[in-house]
Amino acid sequence: MSLKRKLLKSLTWRVIASLTTLTIVYIISGEIKIAGLITIMESVFKMIIYYLHETVWEKIELNKEDNV
Repeated sequence: MSLKRKLLKSLTWRVIASLTTLTIVYIISGEIKIAGLITIMESVFKMIIYYLHETVWEKIELNKEDNV
């Protein structure tokens, strides 16, 4: 898969996920401002958590026998 395709796929997934969050929070709260704020916060926190997750995994050494 090309880098351009990977980036486009990542971007479209983030848009879909954010719109899903926005919709769910709006349905629950009835407030577009609250839904927007939570959607932005969710995206930022998930990026930070993903970065930390990747950092931890880089430090984990698995045995070659694990085949992971």
